[in-house]
Amino acid sequence: MENPAVQRKTHYEMSFYEILATSVARMGPTPNHIAIIMDGNRRFARAKGLKVMHGHEAGSTVLDGVDEWRKAIGCKELTIYVFSSENFKRTKDEVDNLMELIFRRSEDTLNDVKSGKNTNMCVQFIGNWERSPEKLKNRIANVMEITKDFKPYKLNVALAFTGQRCT
Repeated sequence: MENPAVQRKTHYEMSFYEILATSVARMGPTPNHIAIIMDGNRRFARAKGLKVMHGHEAGSTVLDGVDEWRKAIGCKELTIYVFSSENFKRTKDEVDNLMELIFRRSEDTLNDVKSGKNTNMCVQFIGNWERSPEKLKNRIANVMEITKDFKPYKLNVALAFTGQRCT
């Protein structure tokens, strides 16, 4: 079902304010690595009167902008914590929907490689993704294999991570 609040753009363009902010950020020291924990998507959806899954979809589209911002400031590595091992305690429907969303976003990554849009970002999945659906595990392995030699940027996607162990 199409999310009424979120339309994924095929190409992300920064706004004037984002360009201004990244220009100011480049004036200082550039971080080598930025890490983001995806949190608050369910609260966002509920506050907007949307289904929970629409909040997760909205959160995933924010990542397009984050990736552009970090490249614009010159940061080479980004880690996003997308699904903790604790998230498996959610309803089966929500877990299945989240796994499907991760699968679709991984497909977007493959399409970006095929189209030549991504030739410079290595994508690695970290965590213990053994409990993930077989089709997602295959997709993850494919994304990592295809992008393993891409440079200079690196995206780490933490899937089924814990606070104790991420690799």
